[in-house]
Amino acid sequence: MKFIGDYHTHTVASDGTGKVRDNLARAMKKGLEEVAITDHSFTCFICHMTRKKFYKQEREIKDFLLKHGDSIKVIHGVEGNLLGFDGYLDVPEDIIKECGVLHMGFHRYLKIPVAMKYAKYVFTNGFGPKKAKEKIKELNTQSYLKAMDRYPIDVLVHLGHRCPVDVAVICKKAAEKGMYVEFNEKHVDVLEKNIEAILESGVKLIVGSDAHSPKNIGKLDRVAEFIEKYNIPADRIYGLGVKPTFKDKKND
Repeated sequence: MKFIGDYHTHTVASDGTGKVRDNLARAMKKGLEEVAITDHSFTCFICHMTRKKFYKQEREIKDFLLKHGDSIKVIHGVEGNLLGFDGYLDVPEDIIKECGVLHMGFHRYLKIPVAMKYAKYVFTNGFGPKKAKEKIKELNTQSYLKAMDRYPIDVLVHLGHRCPVDVAVICKKAAEKGMYVEFNEKHVDVLEKNIEAILESGVKLIVGSDAHSPKNIGKLDRVAEFIEKYNIPADRIYGLGVKPTFKDKKND
């Protein structure tokens, strides 16, 4: 199975181990045509994006492409954190407008003041028992739906990982909004119990390694197995049979 893109990778700007140029060089070596740089967002604990880091990455990407021309397409974005039950993201509006791709997902390790502000949401989903999580599943689902109406989100990453939601409802909304649901190399199994509803929704699917080191860029072995297991057509998988198109956030 030949993948043409990897739309979820991290660098030293958050909790990755490689620099931008390391990730891009690895992507080229793997024969990828496209790769996204999507570091963790502004409220993550310790390792997080800042405006200074974001614009430094912009320069690093341009420098790399000056040397390598059209050998690879680079999409620069952020993996935003969903905060609380009201559907807000932790990506500043001015940065959203600069993003070539905007990811959204749940992460439990947030800055302490942020985690305390959204304590029930963060700690129940992030560290609570399964029974407690199930009690707030509907609230989680509504939070996703609100955020999807509020922001020009492109990709819902590792959907259902730690934060339980009604996947069928969210995928239906994502299909209406032209958003992608990610087949994440680390967490693709989370989608298994909902795969029929996902496919029936017509939502677009996209691949991401969630690589935190250059050596894992383009590593999508578990995703490939998942696609084969459920006999999903290549033209449903963006990054395999087709290339994705992301929202124009500057003019949104």
